[in-house]
Formats: sequence, C-alpha cells, structure tokens
Amino acid sequence: MPKILDDCFYDQIKILHDLSCIHWFIDKHAKEDAKKVGDDKCHALLEKLEKDLEKYLIALKEMVSQ
Repeated sequence: MPKILDDCFYDQIKILHDLSCIHWFIDKHAKEDAKKVGDDKCHALLEKLEKDLEKYLIALKEMVSQ
C-alpha cells in the first residue's frame, strides 16, 4: 500500500533531498577547494561533516522506505 504524502513524510523527503545535495557538493567540490588553498581546518571539518551527513542520509532513506 503506497504511503500517503502527509506533511511529515514530505518533510522527510525534502530534508533527504537537501542533505543529499549538500553531501554531493562537499564530495565533488568543497573538499577539493579547501585542499587547493591549503585550508587544513576547513578540509577536516568538511570530512567530518560529510561522514555525519552520510549517517543521517542512511537514517532518512530507511524512514522514507518503510
């Protein structure tokens, strides 16, 4: 039975999409940009943020697929 798109379910999908976009940007651009300018603190923060986002993305994907 398909899940009804109520406000909460919509919000979960919206957050999943937005976090996925941020994760992609960090992976494809931001970390490399920080490396190029030699900003080790920024690069380390982006690495940590990317790993944290991966955990939340997994949790959100599980929630919306139930």
